[in-house]
Amino acid sequence: SDQLAYLPSPQSSTKETMRFGVLALSILFTSTALLFGHCCAREVIGGPEYPIDVTAQNYTDDEGTLFQGFLSIPNNSGSAPDDGFPAVVILHDSSGADRYEQQRATMIAQELGYVGFAADMYGVFTQVPATNFFNPQSEYQIFLRQYTSNQTFFAKRIRAAVDFVKTLDVVDSKRVALVGYCFGGTGVIQYLNVGENGASAGAVSIHPSLPPGTPGLAANITPPVLVLTGGKDFLTSPMSMIALEGNLNGAQATWETTRYAGVNHAWTNWFNPSYDEAADSRSWQSMASFLDSQFSETDYNNEPPTAISVQGVTYTDKSDNNFSFQGYLSVPEDVCKENPAPAVVIIHDMDGPTLYEKQRATHIADETGYITFVADIFGSDAMKNTENAFESKAQLYLENKELFVSRIQAAIDFIRSHELVDSDNISLVGFSFGGTGSIYYSLIGNTSEVKSIVSFHASLDSGLPEAKTINPEVQILILSGGEGDDITDINFLESVYIAQNAQYEISRFSNAQGGFTVWNSTNYNVRASTRSFDSMQMIFEEVFNTTETPKKPCLSKNVTGEEPESGVVTPFTGGFSLSLIGLSVVISNIFF
Repeated sequence: SDQLAYLPSPQSSTKETMRFGVLALSILFTSTALLFGHCCAREVIGGPEYPIDVTAQNYTDDEGTLFQGFLSIPNNSGSAPDDGFPAVVILHDSSGADRYEQQRATMIAQELGYVGFAADMYGVFTQVPATNFFNPQSEYQIFLRQYTSNQTFFAKRIRAAVDFVKTLDVVDSKRVALVGYCFGGTGVIQYLNVGENGASAGAVSIHPSLPPGTPGLAANITPPVLVLTGGKDFLTSPMSMIALEGNLNGAQATWETTRYAGVNHAWTNWFNPSYDEAADSRSWQSMASFLDSQFSETDYNNEPPTAISVQGVTYTDKSDNNFSFQGYLSVPEDVCKENPAPAVVIIHDMDGPTLYEKQRATHIADETGYITFVADIFGSDAMKNTENAFESKAQLYLENKELFVSRIQAAIDFIRSHELVDSDNISLVGFSFGGTGSIYYSLIGNTSEVKSIVSFHASLDSGLPEAKTINPEVQILILSGGEGDDITDINFLESVYIAQNAQYEISRFSNAQGGFTVWNSTNYNVRASTRSFDSMQMIFEEVFNTTETPKKPCLSKNVTGEEPESGVVTPFTGGFSLSLIGLSVVISNIFF
């Protein structure tokens, strides 16, 4: 699957790779991106026709073995930073550093602004046997095993490339990262296994091979690690992911893993039949934002808003004798009847709709321009009477999953009927207890009424309802703490989604416990919170597909209410009403 069998390339010859040349040759093209058409607002960068802009570079390892890699430098190299550009060393798949890796190196330079270097792990004079993926005793498999079964040898070849790149005048030697695809993704893991930290800025492993028996980690891992895998990739099974997490935790690594639904091995390779446009786009964006932060181009920053902007609203569950609720709505200023906006429904944690959810509603509305609605699961009377512990209220819904989903549906029904909302573009987001409810909704709710379902740090201790038919168009995003959720529970959830042919994405974050997005809490994890919200926003931009809709002039105000009444927004006056232990507290201009 790594071999580009139908792509003519001197680097991918099945007879001999004579990649020598004392004089480096340049392949120069104008850099433009190929955009694949798709139903959603998804920009796919790269593709079979993406132009290559690299120069061949010869280098050696400490034993004098000659290698040839391919270097791509940003177009603005004349205005390089004083310390040089950050650099990304790309580790090739089993076919060698051919056209695909050279395109990726060019993309790193031209799209991201870093030096891209497609490394050579075989050597100029290495003879590569004919491709044979199915016979473990073939010459080809034996050839590959000299790397995959000898992590010291594999790491040494990678180290030679990293050391060479760090000597380049155009490179900041303190900001070098690794990115590996397929065979190269396995190389990233092997490089880390032996305690190498030359590429200290970060390491990204994309659809690696992690079969049972993959050697464990021999030392502590310094570079942060991002591992991106496919849900149908037979080389990264759920059991191998359990082993990987255990090894990374044992090495005290900072790590993040993501699994994409329905994709096979080599899903980022546009020359391979397994290529998947959606997973390629999302993984590229995930890698890009990861590198951006690791290279200190941007900081992890997911701070709460300095002021709360929500409006109280009452609504009912018509399927349950008009059971009443008190929710909170955050409406961006440019939204009006003439310009309805997508809506995000937030399901609260075990404490009910309190300060945190109102902060998040304000934050999401400010960042995205979408209407954000904090739903109420417990009911208006329950939130006024706090003598009974919130845990007992929550337990009722964890045990009665159908009732929980009914409460969520009531919130969706309300927001879909709101005059300021684009009823075709609704997403559901839940935190902790609400994250669990969002998962329940994904399994037994009316998933045809939402575009995406996002679950943050949910607990699955109460089990899962028996899944009904899941709308194959709804995008499900599970964001899980490595110390908060048992990976075996997550793997079971994934198996349920696979059986339902659901479109899911599951990300897990190291050192993240339950509530890792909750500002000012002991469990708050800024890396996990920021990365997870970036993933959520990526999903929103993709599924709502509103970027090309022209704005109309607003002829009406976005809020009209006088007295609060069912289904009517309460005018926002600069503060919000927060019910705690029977007291109504009005807070204005809150700063944290």
